Amino acid sequence: MPRPPDRVYVLGRDKAEFDRDDGTGPTGESRRDAEPDTDDDRPPHTARIGSFLARDGSAGAAVGVDLDRPHAGVVFGKRGTGKSYTLGVLAEEIADADGVAPVIVDPMGVFGGLEAAGGRVVDPAVRPASIPPSTWPDLLGLDPASGPGSLVWRVVADAVDGGSSPSLATLREAVDAADAPAETRRAAANHLRLADSWGVFDGDAPPVAS
Repeated sequence: MPRPPDRVYVLGRDKAEFDRDDGTGPTGESRRDAEPDTDDDRPPHTARIGSFLARDGSAGAAVGVDLDRPHAGVVFGKRGTGKSYTLGVLAEEIADADGVAPVIVDPMGVFGGLEAAGGRVVDPAVRPASIPPSTWPDLLGLDPASGPGSLVWRVVADAVDGGSSPSLATLREAVDAADAPAETRRAAANHLRLADSWGVFDGDAPPVAS
């Protein structure tokens, strides 16, 4: 019988169903006395992420995540309750699974330790020309109908039409050389300088398609 989608396995649950209020199984044994789950008990392609907390305070049935199909989930809790630790355990288990190549997007830098375990850390970058010119004013918080907004739009559009992959420094130079009032050029250049401080743009980055 096929498994239902997005199933979270309770590893070894068929050994003893500890569902009584007193924390004992169907034959009267306690969770502490039950045979512990082992890695051999888990179904194939399952990441073990821990155990249920039993009513008597001991470790209950083991919990695993099926890696055979896509999932969407969320881990949430108060600060310091182990959210990042839980995700780290899941990442290590996925990385250890055969036929799975995990990619972790880590905007806070909390999973840097995975590099020591053989992971490869990549700081992604995007070409400024990969962003449509009409999107740049909104990206920089500028009104596209304003002087600075329309100037940025025009400068990026000219660069893209020329077939080049300009850096933000090149775009700022084009702004400085544009036929526009000084205050307009200064505001546009300042917003491009702010975008440069984000550290996500690189004129030599691979195209988005690749």
